[in-house]
Amino acid sequence: MNKSHIAFALVAWTLLLVACSDDAPVTRTRVVLITLDTLRYDRFAPGDRRPSAMPLTWAHAERGLVFDRFYTVSGVTQPAHATLFSGRAFWEHGITRNGVVLPEDLPNITERMQQAGFETHGVVASFPLTRRFGYDRGFDHFTEDFSHNLSRGKALWEGHWKIEEGAFFAMADAITEHANGAIDNATSGRQFFWFHYFDPHAPYGASSGGEVVRKRDILKAMPEGEAAVEAQLARARARYDADVATLDRALDRLLIRLQEDQDRYQTHIVLVADHGESLGEGHSVGHGARLHEAELRVPAFVLSPRVEPGRTNALASMLDLAPTILSLAGVETEGADPTSEPNDGRDLTRQGPTPTVAYAVRRTSREKGQSERRLDGSKVPFDGYQFAAIEPSGAIYIGSAEGFLAGETEVPEATHGQAWLDAFDRFENALRGFEQTGPLSPEVRRGLEALGYVE
Repeated sequence: MNKSHIAFALVAWTLLLVACSDDAPVTRTRVVLITLDTLRYDRFAPGDRRPSAMPLTWAHAERGLVFDRFYTVSGVTQPAHATLFSGRAFWEHGITRNGVVLPEDLPNITERMQQAGFETHGVVASFPLTRRFGYDRGFDHFTEDFSHNLSRGKALWEGHWKIEEGAFFAMADAITEHANGAIDNATSGRQFFWFHYFDPHAPYGASSGGEVVRKRDILKAMPEGEAAVEAQLARARARYDADVATLDRALDRLLIRLQEDQDRYQTHIVLVADHGESLGEGHSVGHGARLHEAELRVPAFVLSPRVEPGRTNALASMLDLAPTILSLAGVETEGADPTSEPNDGRDLTRQGPTPTVAYAVRRTSREKGQSERRLDGSKVPFDGYQFAAIEPSGAIYIGSAEGFLAGETEVPEATHGQAWLDAFDRFENALRGFEQTGPLSPEVRRGLEALGYVE
């Protein structure tokens, strides 16, 4: 062996030793999806003369890309998550209310990740996202431990809080504890986590402790007049904000934990709320009964070494998250369904044309013949579907295949208006193929009733 061969061998051996040493950086991939139940956009992002109500989480978000015009597809948990995990619009998967099991043939990003060699962990905080409804599909490990529920022994749900062997929701501290445990126990070089938090959901104050305000407390004040209603709304907003602060602290602990591993894992984090909450806007309280900016515009950000930090006003929706998550994971996305309309989801980490409209649907778990009781004394029937068309400016037009709703929205210009009505008609026809009007089982009904989804 000549000197050049010896020198080459020494260099190669040195490189091999470095690569095998404990101190050598290892490129591994960790993709983390965090979904937040019932969080309003205006509590997350700071505005004019208004700081963020979640300063700890906001500080993390500023290291990533924040979407200031991100819209969900529904004011209800299951439809929003069905679109998120499938990359399909509501008229393609047909899930428009809670209490519906995910179809087995519906595409699922978790299964795609699992097939690509990712170790998958899920931790959920509430009844609608449990195994019962198929949300454990594709997960190697799935936690739905509600034993830390603050209502245990306190009967917050008027006799309906016990579902099966315990409570049916968990609070932020328990979710972060389970999440950090899942992170500690994961061993693969490719990891996918989904962590779901519930805290801003009613009853307001249940997460933060102390006084609890329920929707019925606000409705009971109506006979006493507007001042009494507003006083109850003020209490509800204060308790909601206290729960948001509790969530903020728990998220901070999780995000710090993930940040600690950035030298060992290339970490990509996607955070989004499934829907928002009405706190008096349009005389409504809660979510799912109507289509309104307070319920449809939600916080969302991506924190990844592949994404330039900043804020964007580009229109984005829940439909975009499946291709974005798969792209961050390096998993090839399926081709768009040629029958899908009017817009397919897009990878938010890449520049490209943005949609000119986003759509949302409203169909509640309440049974036919019932109405939403609003704080001004009016009642709005729940029969049928309502749809929303959302422009990049944030303007929201609400209607059905029959026309736009008087008093709910301004009627758009004739050209756009007719195009949207035509789209609404197609959506309604497509949704008839996924008829979900059958009665809920007693067990499922109790769970949804306790969460306020069935009255």
